[in-house]
Amino acid sequence: HEPTFGADEIKAAVNTLLSTKVTSGKSVIEFEESFSKKVKLNNCVSSNSGSSANLLAVSSICNPDYKYHLKEGDEVIVSALSWSTTVWPLIQNKLIPVIVDIDLDTLSISIEEVKKAITPKTKAIMPVHVYGNPCNMSELISICKENNLVLIEDCCEALGAEYNNEPVGTFGSVGTFSFYFSHHITTLEGGITVTDDDNLAELMRIIRAHGWVRDMKNSKIYSDQFRDFDERFLFVNLGYNLRLTELQANFGLNQINKLDGIVNKRRNNTNMYKKKLTEFNNEFSFQQETKNSKSSCFGFPIILKNTSNVDLNNFTSFLN
Repeated sequence: HEPTFGADEIKAAVNTLLSTKVTSGKSVIEFEESFSKKVKLNNCVSSNSGSSANLLAVSSICNPDYKYHLKEGDEVIVSALSWSTTVWPLIQNKLIPVIVDIDLDTLSISIEEVKKAITPKTKAIMPVHVYGNPCNMSELISICKENNLVLIEDCCEALGAEYNNEPVGTFGSVGTFSFYFSHHITTLEGGITVTDDDNLAELMRIIRAHGWVRDMKNSKIYSDQFRDFDERFLFVNLGYNLRLTELQANFGLNQINKLDGIVNKRRNNTNMYKKKLTEFNNEFSFQQETKNSKSSCFGFPIILKNTSNVDLNNFTSFLN
């Protein structure tokens, strides 16, 4: 992968180090606010990786302090084509992942298979926008409303993607993104969880930082309740340390301005590859963009047809 960062990001990182203010602070808040404008949601809670963003999202939705929390043994439908840390947070929170197959054209979770997988124990669906290609959100939203299910969007591969002209990650109760080195934009490692639910966002801020109230927008609700405690050391819930650093946030503030251009380059490259490779249509097919959507082209998947004469292992070795 070509790095998407350059002198501006490196200068910002060096300036952060020279300031000695390197742990989560004002720049992290500024980065979250900048990302919030990008996805048009009120709350963005950054973290140290996309995997942590998934962990934070699922842990918050399973926390007893969340009004609509999931419980141990609840089933969550998830795509067979995903990353391991789409599934592990479900298991870590004692949920049961129900893995269903994909649509071979879009590579997104199959709507028909989702419908077949629903049982009385099903409480959530966690679609993955695979390789930047949005899932059929209209259908998934309809299914969730009909069955009273929570919708958790894994957008770690899909920053900049849109469905019906709206950013992915904005359709469910919560969405997650990743800023890993090879992703659309990077903070070297990093992630973010987005939601329009203020209570859920506050809970994520608590869980992200040791179960601490320090990062909350309104910590007064706890400090008033526990007046005998020094607010600087007030811990009110379970927690991890999943925070982003100031260095990474300043990196991201430069990167986010490049996102639209990066997505356009990826889309142009994808169209070029498809055009150049049309002569091999008898051997393999390509991922099709979901109707009413705009893919951010995270990768360029190639699907070998059943009738293909190409050997999978040889072909993989050739591509590598």
